[in-house]
Amino acid sequence: MKVLFVVTAFYPEQAVGSIRVTKFAKYLSQLGDDVSVVSLTPPSWSSCDETLYFDGLESINSIKVDQSNIFKKVLMKARVATIGETSANSSKAMSDNGKIVGQFKYALQFFYTLIKAVDWVFQVRKSVRRNFKGESFDVVFTSYPSLSSPLAGIFIKKLVSASALVVDFRDPVTYGGGWFAFFKKMIQKYIVLKASLVVFPSRGVRDMVIGDRKGGSVTEKQNAVIYNGYDPDDIKSIVSNDHRPLSEKIFRVVYTGALYGGKRDISPFFSAFSEVVQRLALPLDSIQLDYAGSEGEAFRKTANHYGLSACVTDHGRVSRVDSLNLQIDSDLCLLASWNTKSDKGIITGKIFEFFMNRKPVVSIVSGDVPDSELKEIITLANAGYCYEEADKESYSGLVLWLEDFVRHWRDAGDCDHKYSESVDDFSHIKNAEVLHSSIMSVWQ
Repeated sequence: MKVLFVVTAFYPEQAVGSIRVTKFAKYLSQLGDDVSVVSLTPPSWSSCDETLYFDGLESINSIKVDQSNIFKKVLMKARVATIGETSANSSKAMSDNGKIVGQFKYALQFFYTLIKAVDWVFQVRKSVRRNFKGESFDVVFTSYPSLSSPLAGIFIKKLVSASALVVDFRDPVTYGGGWFAFFKKMIQKYIVLKASLVVFPSRGVRDMVIGDRKGGSVTEKQNAVIYNGYDPDDIKSIVSNDHRPLSEKIFRVVYTGALYGGKRDISPFFSAFSEVVQRLALPLDSIQLDYAGSEGEAFRKTANHYGLSACVTDHGRVSRVDSLNLQIDSDLCLLASWNTKSDKGIITGKIFEFFMNRKPVVSIVSGDVPDSELKEIITLANAGYCYEEADKESYSGLVLWLEDFVRHWRDAGDCDHKYSESVDDFSHIKNAEVLHSSIMSVWQ
């Protein structure tokens, strides 16, 4: 099966979207599919993530396609001058989203993204005609968020004689709402209609995109739920930096990533952990709370409220490999998400990195809906404990779990925590097998 990836994030760019797409390409090619890639030229300021490199990458026909010169010289500069370089999905944008100015910037960002997508579609068409002249493909694979990818896929499907179009929705197009929500809904509906197969990273995202709002059921559109997963090969990139003597016992908790302006609320963890510290009479110099991301001040402020600011080490923004190194040196990995009636299935890819390293996890889920999908997979993998704001009994369970866990660390000198065999089902190898069989069902 010949598959043409038309995506905006791919190796070597360090971006959230690069991981999922690059791993799909890697393991589909290992399954015997003939994979080619057309991807957006990364911006000059972007970083490289060499953990995404894999043997066989050179055999994949991969080309980079940039935006047009007029777009870069005029619209891109105008965008930066008007609303800055902040992404619409950044933590600052999320915190400003309820304000009039924030909504205005969000609207400008969306329509800028739409114009950018149209511009890239034309550039991709020209590049495909030039680089794949006379070549045909069976399937075109695209990924959202980034309207550029699915729209380009739609308009070049016929050009490369493909019989199937796959759209991977990592988020709904309608995410974020706004006064232009109806317009976004129409774009999403158009993309779904054109797709042969739609793929989602969780059931919650699937329901938000193709769910029947009235009955709660999923429409008949051919679809597959494929979690983000982890790649066992990435373990080779991890190097422990913890060279302390065994006599220097430090309990290390790590949080890597964004807080989205408070939408990811980690205060329940600090509250429960401070209780455990007092119960077990742990000295503060035996605790280290590592944070990596762009919201270190907010992290430290929350820790300070519970008397733990002296334990915080703010590493700032780090590369993916440095993030993995922090995780491997930790005793406990902290995760945060949310689960509401309008926003379900939010499962950050960090959880699967924790799965890969077999690190114990505490997850904090904000929102008014209990029994989140995140809790389900943590329980299935026996990865740790998931606190949910919507479950009134969840907090006492969190305190007890943390107390038992930290006591074992103090008395035994380690954090012996056993994952279940189900964790193997979340590897990218398994994901590619599901994706391959799902594509075959719509292609043949």
